[in-house]
Amino acid sequence: MLIADLFLSFNMRSKIFIFFLLIAWQIGLAQGDSTKRKKQIGFYSHAGVVHGDFAKLNSTLSSLGYPTLQNFYGGGTFGFTRHGSKNNSYSHLAGSFLQSDPGFLDQSATKDVRLRNWELQLGGNFDLVKHPKWLIYPFLTEGFGYSELTLYDNIVRQSFASSVATLASPDSKTWSTWYLFLNGGMGIERKFRVWVYDFYVGASGGYRFNFTSSYKADYPTNDNAPIGLSGFEWNIRIRFEIWDVKRLNRMDKRWGQKNRK
Repeated sequence: MLIADLFLSFNMRSKIFIFFLLIAWQIGLAQGDSTKRKKQIGFYSHAGVVHGDFAKLNSTLSSLGYPTLQNFYGGGTFGFTRHGSKNNSYSHLAGSFLQSDPGFLDQSATKDVRLRNWELQLGGNFDLVKHPKWLIYPFLTEGFGYSELTLYDNIVRQSFASSVATLASPDSKTWSTWYLFLNGGMGIERKFRVWVYDFYVGASGGYRFNFTSSYKADYPTNDNAPIGLSGFEWNIRIRFEIWDVKRLNRMDKRWGQKNRK
């Protein structure tokens, strides 16, 4: 009995030892990364806010009996990256949806307002440090967008059952415009290697310049209350790339062969 217990104990210890050896090997492999690499395509995303200037717009909205917008707009951005072959610098092409609303809205209110923006952007991120794990970079992004300001009237708060029964909808009016934007700033990212993937997590901050054309005719707030889309911008960035495509392809082939058996 004692011999059996000693054998089991030794067997368990050897498994634990091998397990930690594998972890150490994987960490060593990750730390041995080099900034020299092949050009690669990856997935890009960021979420954040832009602190716009809606003071004049909100003053006019309030005088017309509408709730005021929050002094920022934000949302998500998703797209693709192309990594350079010499260092960790990369470019990205992405689309965004950003919006601003009044935040908390009184349930008895019969009016509402929404600002929505759809954008397409192209950016460059230029790494300043030759480090396998960290990126510190200035970035420059340019793009164009489409903006809509919608005012809602005669809103009736109903239960789901009553709204389905009556199919009532509030009156609304939308004004739209196209615009160009340019933003720049600084960012930092940290790389984490998991199997054949490189994940990057970081943050960036900068300033956005928006060049907005005039809204269409009969815009209710006129030129004395423009929508100020320029302002400081803050984002959380997450992206990933496949660093070993050959290994992934081999795994796919093995998986396919097992399924055919």
